[in-house]
Amino acid sequence: KVRLYGAVEGTISYHRIFDGCKTVAERRMRIDEFVAQTRRMGMNFVRPHGLLDGAFDIASYKVRSILREDEMDERDYFLFACKRAGIYVYIDIAAYVLRDPERKNQIWKKAGVMVKEPSYWALWEKCARAILSRVNRYTNLAWKDDPAVIGVMEYNEQATGAKIALQGGWKRLDPAV
Repeated sequence: KVRLYGAVEGTISYHRIFDGCKTVAERRMRIDEFVAQTRRMGMNFVRPHGLLDGAFDIASYKVRSILREDEMDERDYFLFACKRAGIYVYIDIAAYVLRDPERKNQIWKKAGVMVKEPSYWALWEKCARAILSRVNRYTNLAWKDDPAVIGVMEYNEQATGAKIALQGGWKRLDPAV
């Protein structure tokens, strides 16, 4: 048995650890510092909310099915550093930015994923498979096989649509959704 103690690290706080960094080496050093500080606080669990949002260039992904390698390399290193320190990681496949540039309103994409509207769901599924089957160059394990990845959420705030309805967003949804 493992008792988990940790926190959600929002996308803003994650990106703030890199303030002033100009090189990959500096960014890795900051990741190592962040992980060490997390352990000093007694934590063994972290949910880096929105961590993967920068990894997709959806316009390119729709055409060539590629992830942003620079972003994914950093996420691979983050997962490796957490694992090395005994910190479990809970990831969101998407939080806010998995959206189609042709649709400016993110709520269309999120609602489409939640109710499995075919075109939105197909794009999300391709992205999810790409991430989960990716082999981390630092651990040599696919993300889906890494025991440090303790959980995966398909989409942040995956709800029944209540949030969309409360915000009046349902009025703008495609009838298919």
